[in-house]
Amino acid sequence: MVLFLVLIHLCLGDLKFLSPQELASESPNIGIVNFGNPSFLNTYAKLVTVSIGICEITGSFNKDEFALVYYSISCNLMYMAETAQDSGASGIIIVLQAEIIGEYVIYAPALTTSASIGIPVILISKSTGEHIKENSDKTIIIKYSYSKFPQSTNPSINAILTSNYTLDLPFIQSLKDLVNNYDDYLRQNDIILTVSSLDIKTYNSTDCIYISDTDFICLSSTESVTGNEKLQNSALIFNYFYSLKSFTEIKAFFDYLIDLYNSCLNNYTIDCNKDVLQKYTIPNEEPTFLYNHNKYSSIIPRYEIAGIDVFWNDYIKDAYCFSRLNGGTMCEFYTETCTYSMLVDDHCSSECNNTAGHYDNLDCVKQDKCYSFLLNNNQCEDICPDDPDCDKDDNKDDLLLVKILVPIFCALILFGVCILIIYLRKIRGKRLYTEVKFNSELRNVDDKLCFIDGKEISNDDECAIMESECRHIFHLKCIKDHFLKVNDKLCPKCTNQSRERTPNEIPLQNQSRERTPNEIPLQNQI
Repeated sequence: MVLFLVLIHLCLGDLKFLSPQELASESPNIGIVNFGNPSFLNTYAKLVTVSIGICEITGSFNKDEFALVYYSISCNLMYMAETAQDSGASGIIIVLQAEIIGEYVIYAPALTTSASIGIPVILISKSTGEHIKENSDKTIIIKYSYSKFPQSTNPSINAILTSNYTLDLPFIQSLKDLVNNYDDYLRQNDIILTVSSLDIKTYNSTDCIYISDTDFICLSSTESVTGNEKLQNSALIFNYFYSLKSFTEIKAFFDYLIDLYNSCLNNYTIDCNKDVLQKYTIPNEEPTFLYNHNKYSSIIPRYEIAGIDVFWNDYIKDAYCFSRLNGGTMCEFYTETCTYSMLVDDHCSSECNNTAGHYDNLDCVKQDKCYSFLLNNNQCEDICPDDPDCDKDDNKDDLLLVKILVPIFCALILFGVCILIIYLRKIRGKRLYTEVKFNSELRNVDDKLCFIDGKEISNDDECAIMESECRHIFHLKCIKDHFLKVNDKLCPKCTNQSRERTPNEIPLQNQSRERTPNEIPLQNQI
């Protein structure tokens, strides 16, 4: 299949990444194709990356899943879309091997549209595909819709023709079907015909035709027909259309065009056209009407409805009705219960809250910025304040924190215990005194008088012998009580002897009160 690369400087579609947050700021340029479903209403989907075998998409997809495919230059886009649809995908996003340059790009088959494909087909740049790969471990959810149609009471329908009978025929047939059901809101001057032309600066008689004394337009020639011949045929067509006096005559005009395309499909001679045209009106070859109704553009048939390009002839009614303020008899119901106006009023209507109505253009599944389908997708969505996945993530974070902190606290406690043990061992290694039961055989103990209470130490008394060189001995209870009262851990007798004492100084344990002569320890009575 031959593909044309068409640059259109209009915003033709809006693709947004709703999840994960790492992709939410991405604003990808997109390309579209002129087959499949244009998705005039908002649609959402989870992206499922698939590999293609021999350019065919296999497997199965759940509802509301788009196939994401990294494109091979040898693959047929339409066939890929067909196999994705057959596998149950709600749409397909194709990652190109290059960047989409310019504002937007459209790949259009040279063939007519395929009515068998009813899913959106979207093209994205290589760089966007790489960003998606970087987040392949996450659930990726997108929202997509075609350009919004500005609404008016009488929107215009401009059929942009290529002067190629094969390409123009389906667009004229669909326009005819729409006009046959016209109501009071569709007027004759709302329908416009425009011929595509190329921006060729130099006139040549093979490709070009003069539309005034000095102005000319051109089309490319082929082996079977010249650009000049195609434009002469368009002049005959346009003269007839713009000579219509009333809306009721337009039916006969479309009958003529269908007759022309079928009768002269491979014969672009002016005589063939005239022979058909004479059955409906008198032929007029003047190119006057081409002067105001030509457009430099890519040679691809399409409509401009309310100024928005529509490349799918099967969807002309939807495009037209979405651009009308008043439904009338032409645009009353989109589905059996849901009207076109309900779908664009930004209110959730129960009649449209179904898959056919895209949940009322997603208004029924949206609260503020949060869509219900973002909940419980195992990812915390910042735009959804009540997302239960955020609690799960918080619990996961808390558990992770516990897993990190518990070993640290245990290590600190163990370290403290070790320090305490070492300290106690050092303290124990530097004992102040040794606890013993007194007996006469104790070595290095000369003075058997307890300095603290002034009483003599008897056999079997619990006593304490200082570990210092002095080896002074005390009653065990006395030394313990002493060390509870003072801050130092020095031998109380040695301390007392080292100080310069006054004649009236009272022994250590009696410094707090005056004592009678009978209370003075024995050593101080001598």
